[in-house]
Amino acid sequence: MASTLEGGNIDHIELDDILLVGDHFSMDALKAYSDMYYSFFSGEGAKYYIGAAQIDSIPKEDYEDKVFVDFVKFAMEYARQHTEKKYILDGIREILRRAEANTEFYEWNRLRIINECSSALLELQLT
Repeated sequence: MASTLEGGNIDHIELDDILLVGDHFSMDALKAYSDMYYSFFSGEGAKYYIGAAQIDSIPKEDYEDKVFVDFVKFAMEYARQHTEKKYILDGIREILRRAEANTEFYEWNRLRIINECSSALLELQLT
């Protein structure tokens, strides 16, 4: 779960919470959970605000293969614009491990996820 640490200066985001978020959080609950999550799911990530009832109608390559990459890209830009806080994204290495090991990914998506998350991880470490 996302949590604000040490006086509100650090927003800790766990990427495990990103899938099927519509089953677990109302938009009001997302706002309380994390401003970053709320901004993503109410803005450019609104198409990912779904629950289990909708998952079967969306091809895996349009949801599971993209939501993490799109969120990490969003998070990098969001953090640049909101310098009043520090942001910790927990789970990037786990996403990379899954992408590298998962043979169910379409090859081009698997490589895209590995390359883009690796790039995002490098950029987050540099900033």
